Amino acid sequence: MASVRPRGTFRGGPDLLDTVAGVMLMGGLLLSLVVAETWVWLLAPGFVLMVGVYAVKGLHLLRARRRPTT
Repeated sequence: MASVRPRGTFRGGPDLLDTVAGVMLMGGLLLSLVVAETWVWLLAPGFVLMVGVYAVKGLHLLRARRRPTT
């Protein structure tokens, strides 16, 4: 379930992109193994998208930890 910030803004975007990237990555890998053709064009963007999403999530986590809670 998507989380909602206290200000009411929707924060499900990174989770949705993470899901799409995982489907692209696993789908490209599975198709490469089953069909015996090269599906790297699907696998590579999925990997790049997943790395980007995890980098953004990590930055958000670091900013939240460094922010004082007073």
